[in-house]
Amino acid sequence: MKKMVLFLFFLIFPLLTSCTTGSDEDEVWDAAKVCPETGTNSYGMPNRGTFTDERDGQVYKYTTIGKQVWMAQNLNYDVEKDACYYEEDDCRTMGRVYYPTERPCPAGWHVPTIEEWYQLFNVFGGETEATTPLKATYSWTALNPGDMPNGTDDCGFSAVFAVNGRETMGFESGFLSSTMTPEGNCDTGHLWTVSFSSYKRIACWNDLCHYSSQYVRCVKD
Repeated sequence: MKKMVLFLFFLIFPLLTSCTTGSDEDEVWDAAKVCPETGTNSYGMPNRGTFTDERDGQVYKYTTIGKQVWMAQNLNYDVEKDACYYEEDDCRTMGRVYYPTERPCPAGWHVPTIEEWYQLFNVFGGETEATTPLKATYSWTALNPGDMPNGTDDCGFSAVFAVNGRETMGFESGFLSSTMTPEGNCDTGHLWTVSFSSYKRIACWNDLCHYSSQYVRCVKD
């Protein structure tokens, strides 16, 4: 019984912790304005498309949301300390998990700061409103009968459920930021991480660095 209580606490507590930094925008977002499928972004790239990681030849989708350009897939570049929990497809669908001290993004891209995550959420009006349009239309498990856990993926971000070593039964997928407290010190500090879940709100929380291996969505420099 005690083990079950502890399991539920560690599963649910992060999901009840909201992103508290940054302010939500009052204006109602419009996908046709903030993440149009056609047109060109400020980098001179099509708003949505693909690019090739020259290190290993893998091709990734990307999408433009507001003023940011995000990878539309989890990173799958093999480094020394990563982990792949989907070896049957070489992690090309769900990606790999990385430790916070790693910087695995290709040239021209980087692991987002927590402020860059907030900037993304605020395009939609905040973390509550951002959950559904950023989540993929598949892969998520309903918490209760009748729930609609999958997203609408309006901007092509396609946040999918993927395990990261902790079995969350389809409820949660965690992503790294590059923001540590104290900054740059993973031996004594904490790391901001971001969690998408079957709940209706994205959660951000401080976690001990050495417990924070998560997936990576790179953002354009």
